[in-house]
Amino acid sequence: MKKNELEKKIRDIPGFPKEGIIFKDITPLLLDPESYKKSFNQYGERKR
Repeated sequence: MKKNELEKKIRDIPGFPKEGIIFKDITPLLLDPESYKKSFNQYGERKR
C-alpha cells in the first residue's frame, strides 16, 4: 500500500481531545478489510 493511499484512509481530527492535538482517526481504514490487511502486513515487514 502506498503512503498516499494509506493517508486517504486516516482522517485528521484537529483540536481533539483538546486544542493543539491532532487525533488520527483510523476508522475508515478498519472498515476497509483489504486496506487494513495491507497496512498491517507492511507494518509487520518493517518491524522484522
